[in-house]
Amino acid sequence: MKKDRSIDVEGARQLVTWLNGEGVDGILALGGTGEATSLSQEEKKKIVKIAVDSSKNPVMAGVLNPGYGDAMDLIRYASDVGASSALVIPPYYGKHSQSSLVSYFAAIARTSSIPILIYNIPYKTGTNLEPQTVLQLAANHDNIIGIKECSRDVAQFATIAKGAPKAFYSMMGDDDFLFPGLLLGASGGILATANLIPRFWRDMFLLCKKGQFAKARELHFRVLPLVRVLFAQTNPMGLKIAMTAEGLPAGPTRTPIMPPTREYERKVLKCWEQFKGK
Repeated sequence: MKKDRSIDVEGARQLVTWLNGEGVDGILALGGTGEATSLSQEEKKKIVKIAVDSSKNPVMAGVLNPGYGDAMDLIRYASDVGASSALVIPPYYGKHSQSSLVSYFAAIARTSSIPILIYNIPYKTGTNLEPQTVLQLAANHDNIIGIKECSRDVAQFATIAKGAPKAFYSMMGDDDFLFPGLLLGASGGILATANLIPRFWRDMFLLCKKGQFAKARELHFRVLPLVRVLFAQTNPMGLKIAMTAEGLPAGPTRTPIMPPTREYERKVLKCWEQFKGK
């Protein structure tokens, strides 16, 4: 965001370019830790287009729209401009049964011309996609190729990772759960703090792939205090403080997210300096 809370187009391009140079395998535009829910539909489309035009790696479009019509509108646009996939959240606010969630994602999968990843984040949506629901969708719809799992339930993630088809991407979505997720067979991570420390997370991922779990565990314990501080207030407030301190484009938060207090800002910066000093 710019100071007037409008979208910083050039800043977004710079961030995508920088991330590509830091070794990420892909870009998620409009992720849950960003401010997608504060954007209009046209602003969301603008962000997807910027990411696609700026990235040398595949771009996934985050579709956090709670209704089928708006969700499919954004998916169609993302497909038209060259996004490789879409991350789709369950419809929220209403209390939905597992069978209705199956019907919803099946309808999305049948209509979308790009692959779909399910975004399970029950502490935000109020609804948990149970493992058997996810496995049913994975088995019956070739266009549903993965999940970003944020249930914070290790047993649930393990059930999905073990039971899903080989080609299904079981992605960990909580930064402090990436290491446990990789031990259980996660395909990778879709992480908010990768906007700040992408090489750190890539190092952990590669260590686990090489079976060097003791070294990866050291990184896990090192990053935990930082993750906890950055997520102590409404996202992405803490992350923007640290990114700005590093000269990365972030800008202020947009309403309804309030600006940080001086006390919280000092706490974030102190923890960030301690993390860099280790």
